[in-house]
Parts: sequence; C-alpha cells; structure tokens
Amino acid sequence: MRRLELSFLLLVASLFAFALVPYPEVGWLLMGLGLALAYPYARSVVEAYVAGVKLHDWEVGEWKLLREYHSKPPRYEVCCVLEAVTTSGTLESIEPLKYALVAKDLVEFLAAEEPVILIHRSEDGLHYYLMLRAEGKSLEEAEESLKNKVSILRRSLFTYNLELHPRRPKVLLEVLGVREKRYTWREYLVAVGLAGLSALLLYYLPLFGLFASAVALPTCVAIVRAKLGKEKRYVLGSAARRWWMVERAETVRFTRSEVYHYTLRVSKRMTSRAAVGTSVLLRLRPATLKEQAKLEKKAARRYIWATTFDWLGSTVKAMREMERLQRRFSDIPEALFWCSLLTSNEAVKADLDVLGFSTLRALTPYPAVQALFSWFSHFLERPLEGLFYTLDLAFFTPYVVRRFLFRRGVYLGLNEDGDKVYVDPAALPNFHALYVGSSGAGKSLAARHVVLQLHLSLGANVLIIDPHGEYGEFVRALGGVEVASEEGFDFSYVLSSKALIEYLVQGAEAIYALSRPEAAILRDVLLKSKTFRDAARRLPLTLNALREPFEMFDSGLRVRELFEAERPVSVNLSRLDERAAALVAWLVLKEAELYYSSRGVVHNRVRLAIVVDEAHRIMAPLSLRLLRLVQETRKWGIAVVMASQFVSSFDRQYWAQVGHIVTFSPMDETELRELKTRVSVTTADETFILSASARHHWFPERALLIVKGWRFPVRVLVDIHPLALMENYRLVLRAAKRHGTDSKDLARLVFKLGARPLREVEEYVSENSMNPKLASALLEVYRNLKEPPKPAHLAALAK
Repeated sequence: MRRLELSFLLLVASLFAFALVPYPEVGWLLMGLGLALAYPYARSVVEAYVAGVKLHDWEVGEWKLLREYHSKPPRYEVCCVLEAVTTSGTLESIEPLKYALVAKDLVEFLAAEEPVILIHRSEDGLHYYLMLRAEGKSLEEAEESLKNKVSILRRSLFTYNLELHPRRPKVLLEVLGVREKRYTWREYLVAVGLAGLSALLLYYLPLFGLFASAVALPTCVAIVRAKLGKEKRYVLGSAARRWWMVERAETVRFTRSEVYHYTLRVSKRMTSRAAVGTSVLLRLRPATLKEQAKLEKKAARRYIWATTFDWLGSTVKAMREMERLQRRFSDIPEALFWCSLLTSNEAVKADLDVLGFSTLRALTPYPAVQALFSWFSHFLERPLEGLFYTLDLAFFTPYVVRRFLFRRGVYLGLNEDGDKVYVDPAALPNFHALYVGSSGAGKSLAARHVVLQLHLSLGANVLIIDPHGEYGEFVRALGGVEVASEEGFDFSYVLSSKALIEYLVQGAEAIYALSRPEAAILRDVLLKSKTFRDAARRLPLTLNALREPFEMFDSGLRVRELFEAERPVSVNLSRLDERAAALVAWLVLKEAELYYSSRGVVHNRVRLAIVVDEAHRIMAPLSLRLLRLVQETRKWGIAVVMASQFVSSFDRQYWAQVGHIVTFSPMDETELRELKTRVSVTTADETFILSASARHHWFPERALLIVKGWRFPVRVLVDIHPLALMENYRLVLRAAKRHGTDSKDLARLVFKLGARPLREVEEYVSENSMNPKLASALLEVYRNLKEPPKPAHLAALAK
C-alpha cells in the first residue's frame, strides 16, 4: 500500500480513536504516524512550488558529471550522457516475431550497466538518452571504470546497428525545460506565512505545529540559501511537472506479437507531435537470484494461506503470481530487474495500464528528478522501485526511436511524425542525386525547390541542363542567365587544345554513332580548323549532321563567364534535336568541370549543382560523361542531380555512386519492382509510394528518400517552397521589373520569408530598414503569392 494512502487511513482512524477509545494517547499515536508518513509528500509539494526544485548534487563539467562522497576513504562518482542513434535499426527492420528476442538482448545489455534511460520527445524528434555512472576510490579509477562501461555497451549495441554518441550534460536540463527560480514578493510572503502558521500551531496544537515547522523550515532555508547564492533552485517546464510512476507489473506473460505490437504503439505515442515535451524515464539494475527465490517463497506462502482458508480471490492471485514467476523458464528465458519506471506522457501511461502495470500519480517532479540524477532523500517524495522481468521493459528499447535524421541542409518536407526531413551535403559522401517519378509526379518542381535552397541558403551556384526550356524564367528570377541555342555558344576554346578536341570527338562518336573512319576524319578536320564554322565547311557529307551544331559554337555566351560571376545558368536545349542537345550538354558539362577543378579541392561543400532534367532523353549518349562526373567531381564541389521518369533510366553504376535518391508517388508497380532490385524497401514503404492522398486537386505530396548508407528509405510528405511555383517566380520577375529592383534580392527575401501572411510581411518590412523599391516589390509579391496546396495530414503535422 502506498504511504500516502496509509497515512490517510491512519489519520481517519485517529479521529475514530479520539471518539471511541477511552485512551486519547491511541488517537495521538495514530495521528502522529499518519503525519509522519505524509511528511515527505507535504514537504515535497511545498518545497517544489514555493522554493523551487533541487535538481542534483553533481558538479557539472562540459561532458561529464562528477561528485565526491565525503566518506573515509573518500569515493568519487563520474557520470556521462550518451544518446543511442541509428540510421537503420528501426522496428520496421525487424520481423515482428523476432523482435521479442532482440528486445530481450537489448534490455539485458542495458541493465547490466545500471543506466538511467531517458526517452524524450523534443521539437526535433525522439531522443534516447543513457546516463552511465561509475565509482572509484580516485577520480582516475572512476573515469577508467566509466570508459570500460561505455566501451562494453557500445560494442553490444553496435551488433544491432545502434550507435552511442556523447552528449553534453546540459541536454538533461533542456529535456526537463528547467529555468532558474526567480523569487518575487509572493514566495517571500508564503514563506513568512508558513513560519507564522507554524508558530501558532506550535502554541495551540503542538503536534500539528511540529509537522508544519518540519515542512516550513526546509522551504525557508532553501529560499535563504538560494538568495545568498549557496544553492540553486529551479522551476521545471509544464510537461516535466506531471509524472506517473509504475508501482508493479502484474501481467502473467506477453506473447511475441504483443511485445512487437505494443512497442510499435509506444513508439507512435512518443514520436507524435502531441508528445512534444514528454518523457519516459527508467532506472535499471539487475536483481539477484536470491531476490527471485524470495518472490517464489512469498508467492508459495500466499497460495498456502489462500487455499487453507479457501479465499478464492487470493488463491487466483497467488496462482497468477506463481505462473508469472515461471517466465524465467519460458521459451524466451527472462531475467529479473529492479526498475523505477516513470512517464510524463499520458498516452503512454494509458498503454501501461492496458498492459497490466499498476500506475500512480506523483504529486511533485521530485521522483523523476531523483531517479534521473541518482540522489535520494527520505524526506522527499521518492520514485517507486519494483521488480520487472525482461519483456516487461521490452517496450522501451532504443528501437522505439525512429531513425536518425539530418538537422540541416536541403529541406524536403516532413516525415510521418511531423519532423523535418533534410539532406545534408556535409554528412554524405557526395550530394549527387537521382530524382525518379512518373510524368507530373513533381520531379521538376522538386528540382526547383532543391535549387532554391542550394543557391540561396547554401551558397552553391547552379547549372541546369534544360531540354524543355522550362527553367529560363526561374533562373532569371534568381539573377541568373538563360543560354538559348539560337543565341549560340562560345566553345571556340576547344579548338586550341588537342585534349579538348579529342574530348569533342569522343562525344560526337558516342552521340552520333560515328564509325572509326568517320571519327578519324572529324578529328583531322578539327585539328586543321581555326573556327567551328571553318570546320563545318570542311565536313564531308557523311558528317553533315554535325554542321548545324558546329555553326553555333563560335559566337555567343561563354558559360565560364557566368560561373565566374556566380550567376545561375540554364542551358535551353528545347530548339535542338536530341543529338545536337546532347553534344551541347557534353561540352557544357566539360566546361563546368574545367572551371571548378581549377579552383581546387573542397570538402563537404557544394560549389556547383548541375541539374539534368528529363535525363532519360539524353542519358544514352551522355551516360559516360555523366558517370564520370558522378565518379570524379565530388572533390571539386560539384553535385549532379538527375531527374527521370524511369528507374531503369539509370544504370546500376549510377545508383552505386549517388549520395541520395528521391522517388515520387504514385509509382507504377513495374517501376517499384525495379526499385526493389536496387534498394531495400519495406511493405509500409511500398504502400506509401504506390498510393496517393485523398484530395480533389493533384499536387506532389509523397516521396521516398533513400540515403546512401541508410538501410531503409525515409517516408517524406513533400513540402514545396512557394517560390518553386511557376506563378510565384514569374510574379517576382514582374514585381522586380515594375519597381526597378534586382530580382535576385527580391527572390532572396521571398525565400527567407516563405509562405507568411501579408500582415507578417508588412511587420517585417516596418521593422527592417529596406530599400523602398524592394519593400514595395516584396509587398506586391505577397499580395498575390500563391501557396503550394498541402494535403490535410501535412498541414496538421506542420502545426
């Protein structure tokens, strides 16, 4: 029975004793015992809400916590905070009936190191923190013991592709949402009132006076010490003030399917946006066989007494307890652990009730604080500790946490839990990408969305190979240039280098399917010619197809000049036939490679993003060039993004070289089968990418993000920036022209502000000193800005 309930019963009994028993001493004795049992709760409530919460007695370093026990000889304790993360070790990666075995191993690995486990849902996702502690006679001995613990646990978890990353201890304060207590006249008035009330009660009712004094004195002392700077007191965030504690587990046993099903359920509870700010806290340590034997003896005695007096309810309860004790001999042998299990998530608490756990509401945050920081006081509310079997704790393994997601980079949208999904160029071996989707699925729209972020946010330049001529206005809105075929291209520098002439011959040979004699004739013509027009006149009739492109290659804009000016470039190939377009693309890609290789090697940064739209149209003749770009240009800071309608458009060599792949729904089943031959896809992923959301107007909405090195895709609800819409970047061009301002500056502001209401944009303009012309153009854009339509579920997750 809980102490508070027993205290209430004793206080009620004392009233009856005063009325019915001829000896008042009995009543006073019962009342004294009741008040003594209630004291920790009364003191905790008053101290927490008046003086503030005492968090810990550790000395906080940058990466560790340290405390010294004043004993003889002195002992030291060191603590570190780790986070378990994974790119593929998720519940979906395990067969449901095998999860119970995996969970058993994980719980026993974790419990062997006696950790404190904190599962916390923050704004950026669900985190799984581990606090490991070690003691020693000296600080060096304690640190060495801690290193051994971390090393053993890291090796054990790595078997399941779970990594341990160190975290600074201050993350625990962020989890609890703590802020330092600031005292006002109200706290001082309450403290004085408590002291006065205690004095009055001491005079008139000494027993109640002693109780009130014992409650008020520590609170007043805490306020004085905090005011003098000798102690810090804190106020916890609203989500960390309300906790439920598990008193005991009463379930006889769990089936394998139940373990998986309820773990998945707990995971969904904790990863939902409704759970932001809530936590689950476990403090584990192994129990001994002696304690197991005690439980067995206790259950046997209860059964004997129940059957002796024919108490049916007690007999059934004893039989259930004896059956529960056989879990260590079942098909999954379970160990016994001491555990304090607390949660501030009401949905998880409801699930625990369903699972057969007995839960109690904590009156103050002190049980959670004491369990988290491993300090205990008999005079404050303490966390409950009970005996649990392995599978009782299987619902709280690191697998409840979804996979690791990047926190920065190119934003794609939201996952199913409402967390933002990014692709980080600095965290990938390269930023080369494949975008695959049927006609109208949103490849070009997504490409513009990615270009906006690479150029305006990450500072990369952009080169777009545009076979349809649809990117011209978009590039001009970003301050770039559209190079059209009718204006010509300046490739005259090619004729000054034998290596570049050979490169051109190789391209023409692949694109126009030239024979060896024809390639030799072309090589000889180019070596003897000073201009491409001269070369066009020298070409024999068998090479007549090359005359038209050669006549464009002497005059026009040189793409290198635009690279030097850091201006986005769109090469419009819509007026050319496919072979001439491929030859132009062949030379433009070479020019990009030459320019950026001359600038030297760069690591983990994108200097130039090359977007090849409708890659399936020019993939065949350009396959060698593109493959070489993908293989060799990462070190120059070049990223190649290729978009196509078909998975089969890209050879397996491309799939092996790119850093990430994005596929858009709805995907044809034939294409999905082809996709499954190249990457691992779960059943849930298949359903997601084959289906479309319920809506009346089509707009790209679903995609699978496949990151190199991650075992399974990330399901993404695509969130397109408004500036990627044709209506909006045309609006930027018109507004910039009408108000006489630079379209790039206007586009940069629109990109920064995103889809904000006009009122907020007006406030932004008034708060920031802006060029009047730019401000007028910005307001005109937002008066007519069209927001990308969002499915209902995406809008709900974004709130």
